[in-house]
Amino acid sequence: MIRSNPVVSLLKISLVLIALAFCGCGGVGASGPGSSGGNNTGPSQAVIAFGVQPGNIIAGQSATLSWNVTNAASFTISPAVGSGTLPMTGTATVTPTTTTTYTATATDSNGRSTSSTAVLNVVAAGSAPAITLSSQPAVIGPGQSATLTWNSTNALSVSISPSILTEDQTSLALSGSAPVTPSTSTTYTATATGVNGVTATTTATVGVLGVTLTA
Repeated sequence: MIRSNPVVSLLKISLVLIALAFCGCGGVGASGPGSSGGNNTGPSQAVIAFGVQPGNIIAGQSATLSWNVTNAASFTISPAVGSGTLPMTGTATVTPTTTTTYTATATDSNGRSTSSTAVLNVVAAGSAPAITLSSQPAVIGPGQSATLTWNSTNALSVSISPSILTEDQTSLALSGSAPVTPSTSTTYTATATGVNGVTATTTATVGVLGVTLTA
């Protein structure tokens, strides 16, 4: 009669248990890290188009939020606008007293969410605009680029001359940065326009080595 070696048997059992632990086969229907436990992983199927017009107002004025949501089971906006359940396509009038970021969140039928934001800039009545403008670096070689950076406060709009708008832009952000590649040394003028058309201006020069300054 052939007798099994108890040491070998225990070793085989141990190897089987280790294999089960690594494959996650401990039981039917078990879920854990990395296990979907349902179809709620991956990106949301919901799509949001969300914006505010105008994007800059004087305190006391109103703006309109508009949205269009598809493939969603639910939709919310925070801070809340209106009362009750929001339609998947609609508008809402808002009159915040300070600059406010609105966040739209849509959740699909699998519980997966996606969000979009819209910022409404509110300028206090009677406030004066201010703006700064800088170039980094201040001097470049021919064909090289510099970065213009501007920051404004109490502004409803900002412009920079010579224009740095790209083909798909119609206006500049109230604060931001953009690359420039002037062919000659150039002085850029930034203008912030505030309440009642009051303006503030400042300049920054990008020097180009070996090339005469132009404005």
